[in-house]
Amino acid sequence: MLVDKKTEHRFSPSLPWHMMSWREPRQITRNLNLLNKKNIKYVNGEVLKIDPANRFLKTNTKDFACMQ
Repeated sequence: MLVDKKTEHRFSPSLPWHMMSWREPRQITRNLNLLNKKNIKYVNGEVLKIDPANRFLKTNTKDFACMQ
């Protein structure tokens, strides 16, 4: 699972190419919702609390109780 406030990821190693006009922003940026297709749960939100002992995560949008 990935929790992130942002909805897109910019591939930082490609920023010099972008500065030299060798790449467009769309070529170095991906929507994080694409992770869901790879069976990686993406939650757009902010982490408010992590309780590792009880395997609990609280975000500003939803709470998660992780089971073993």
